[in-house]
Amino acid sequence: MLPGINLTRLPDWVIAFLTIALAYYAMSSVEEMKRDRRKERIEKMLENLYSPLHHILWKAKNETLAQRCEYDNIRDVKRKNGYNYILRIEERNQILQKIVQFNHYMDSDTANQLTQILEERSPWGAQTNLGKLFLGKVFEYSDELLDPKFKIISEKHAGLKTELENLTRA
Repeated sequence: MLPGINLTRLPDWVIAFLTIALAYYAMSSVEEMKRDRRKERIEKMLENLYSPLHHILWKAKNETLAQRCEYDNIRDVKRKNGYNYILRIEERNQILQKIVQFNHYMDSDTANQLTQILEERSPWGAQTNLGKLFLGKVFEYSDELLDPKFKIISEKHAGLKTELENLTRA
């Protein structure tokens, strides 16, 4: 017989150890499920809202005017000073549709303000091969209005990508 160990109590120690091990396993499984749900939610937020908005707004501001207007066969267009966001009507409508469809992923103030900005602008006329004509194919927006919204979207996009990378590594 071993000194200090009561063999009749050994099964109780085994049961206690197994209970603790099972509780630890359950806790780690719950944490893993929470991480997986958060990862799926971030992927959906990026795929459905933030990546498309970031991409469209980045192109609207950074592509050359020739690149922006080539698709619609618009010629001799000049950007106005301070109006560096040029959106095609399809892009504008796509942003509005994404905001309506996935506004639960976005801060309501940002969603409402961005919707209001996009809906208040009227289409922009442009010089074409046929002469000066109101085409309604592109919209122009001021940097003053869209830069703050683009910054919010860009920061959220970058933050979600970083969080997704961290969750994927864990």
